[in-house]
Amino acid sequence: GFAGGPGDGFHAADYVTISNLATMNASVDGFSQAGRVVVYSCVSHDSGQSGFVATYASKFIQCEAYSNGTSGFAVSGTGGTHIFSSESYSNVGDGILLGTDSGVADSLIYGNGGEGVKVNTGGSVDIVHCTIDNNAGNGIKFSTFNRGNTAALYD
Repeated sequence: GFAGGPGDGFHAADYVTISNLATMNASVDGFSQAGRVVVYSCVSHDSGQSGFVATYASKFIQCEAYSNGTSGFAVSGTGGTHIFSSESYSNVGDGILLGTDSGVADSLIYGNGGEGVKVNTGGSVDIVHCTIDNNAGNGIKFSTFNRGNTAALYD
């Protein structure tokens, strides 16, 4: 299901597939998922906060996030969220924030005002075959990383 109101983007619940949808000029997040959602070929831009937000086991495939007020993609929660073949650029903050047991693959992350990819996790992350370029901060920054956690970085 979804909910929306003045200034809201798109909020999805559990076991939903969203495709070919765009959000723009939302005062908060463009897309916000609470769980197991597949987002395919969607665009979020000019949102007041993040373009795409996921807290649990979501998949973003061929999505585009640009010119958002904070990050392009923000992944938090208990994990299992992955971003595939997507773009995040020209966001005010970080291109992609990765949380526990999440990852990004085959994606372009460039021209963001913060880090390209910022890892905020005590778990494992995968960053595979991505182009990360020309961000104001680090290409990849590990903010929270503990002994016993794993990071797999592949070209």
